[in-house]
Amino acid sequence: MSFPTKGDVLSVPAYTAEAEQNAIEISWSQMFRTRTARYYVVNAQNQSKGNADVLMYIQDRYYKDSNSNEYIGKLPGARQEGNSWVVSISDRFQYGQKNKNSDSR
Repeated sequence: MSFPTKGDVLSVPAYTAEAEQNAIEISWSQMFRTRTARYYVVNAQNQSKGNADVLMYIQDRYYKDSNSNEYIGKLPGARQEGNSWVVSISDRFQYGQKNKNSDSR
């Protein structure tokens, strides 16, 4: 697995009904409140790093809801190639962490 960095170009499979098999609900604490959202676990390819595999968690409004202003296809520079969206990693992408110690953050 590869860790993408700002400026990398990723090929992200477009949403299909089969993606529902990889949907999960994630909860976290933010500003002393519990937040919950639906995410899709997606295997993308980093075109900038020899098509290295990238495991992504994409919130439903970015991935499934094409009517959302935040939809992946509406990102600046996004283009569709076959059954994938090609996007550049920018400040609009957020990162996660491996554990409560903030490793890999």
